Amino acid sequence: PDSAETIRLIQHSAMRLAESDPAEAMKWADALGTEKEIAAAKCQIAMVLAENEPLRAAGILSESGVEGREFDVAAVQVLQRWAAKSPPDAAAWVAAFPAGAARPAGIKEVVSRWLGSDAEAVFAWKANLADSAVRNEVVSALVEISMEHGSGGWLAKADAETRAAIDAKRKEAGHDNPPP
Repeated sequence: PDSAETIRLIQHSAMRLAESDPAEAMKWADALGTEKEIAAAKCQIAMVLAENEPLRAAGILSESGVEGREFDVAAVQVLQRWAAKSPPDAAAWVAAFPAGAARPAGIKEVVSRWLGSDAEAVFAWKANLADSAVRNEVVSALVEISMEHGSGGWLAKADAETRAAIDAKRKEAGHDNPPP
């Protein structure tokens, strides 16, 4: 139980079963022997469902109690697909994550995809976040995105807090001119 080989086999079996019958895959996953095996199967099922049913995939991850690296990888993959279909819903889900590595990674994933389609909505969402820690993670994600890819014109729609954070990071990095 829980060996690397067993987990890989479970993941592959869960993926194949979920492709043909997601409900049966979930029943099968629930009947597995250990928490690690169940988590591996449910994460794989969620990733299969993420393509066409990202809300359902997110629900599986949220209800599964899965934690750690398996959850982080699955959550980011679900968010990638969900953000392409419904960025506001994906953003609301990731903002509800507990503090930890998955939340800022997920926020960056959602925000980077959302900026291209509706930058104004990103900044409206950020402004309405009640949790200051999540809001700070959004600003950090925006700074990282700007440093990695430029602003692509969205910086003109950014609020003063975001522009100041990006300017400060650019100066710290030795870039004196404004971001592209």
